[in-house]
Amino acid sequence: MNKDSTKAIALFTQVAVSMLVPIFICFFAGRAIDRLIGTEGIFLIIFTVLGILAGFRSVYMLVRGFYKGKDTYIDMNKIKRELKDSESDDNDE
Repeated sequence: MNKDSTKAIALFTQVAVSMLVPIFICFFAGRAIDRLIGTEGIFLIIFTVLGILAGFRSVYMLVRGFYKGKDTYIDMNKIKRELKDSESDDNDE
């Protein structure tokens, strides 16, 4: 297994755990509060939504950190110029 494949698998695993853990924790916390207070699912819904938001934020921060310092901008004009130049070089031959 090469280094890039290992990094990709590690990132995928971290993303999955970072997404699922806050959702489950908030789900069970909301359910426990509902049972304690005697309400019928309102805290379950609120805490599950909060868990989903926390999971997305966690994944965003994780992926942002992964790409920090890397050039992820794609200059389409530059690509078009390079393609045009390569086509004109091919036609010259």
